[in-house]
Amino acid sequence: MNEIMQLKPRLIPVKTPWSVAASASFLKLHLSSDDRPEWISFVGYFRLDHREAVAAEYLVVAKQPPEFVRTEIVEGAPYRLLRVSFVNGRNYRVSPAISDREVFPENDYDWSAVPGGLQPGEDTVAYMARTTEYLLSTGISPNPSMYEIADSTWLVELGIQGPQYHHYLISGDDKYIEVVAESWAWEPGQAVE
Repeated sequence: MNEIMQLKPRLIPVKTPWSVAASASFLKLHLSSDDRPEWISFVGYFRLDHREAVAAEYLVVAKQPPEFVRTEIVEGAPYRLLRVSFVNGRNYRVSPAISDREVFPENDYDWSAVPGGLQPGEDTVAYMARTTEYLLSTGISPNPSMYEIADSTWLVELGIQGPQYHHYLISGDDKYIEVVAESWAWEPGQAVE
């Protein structure tokens, strides 16, 4: 009996110096007047090169940030609002986190292209050293929590063929957003505390 192996859609991390803030992303989708995905805003984290392997000694409560205002990047601000704009956004889905430990169904995807994934047998300290070295040597976040999905089943369901449109997934702390668009671009906003 010949079984056809079903390949999982592959996560391709976008190439950016930031990652979506893991604990308080405030991920928000903005739609055009005709209900198309126009842009998303969220808190991004830029200082992966300065993180430590030990927990902070105090708890900080994240406050809802103001609306996005474009601001040039200023050194010394690890967290800032970001805006990702979509070119010819076509479709979108907003989904709540699937559990307290997992935002989107991670086992549904092939993670082999994401350099920030935990390697077999790797402890937290080794993981942080490896991913920090990756960021410092490339200038690119090892896991930005924004991906293009190669071999997207959603594009097939929508009847979209060819290279014009792409399926993007952006993972926040309490929800994830999927967008079909031709392309995307990001811009920095104000620093947040």
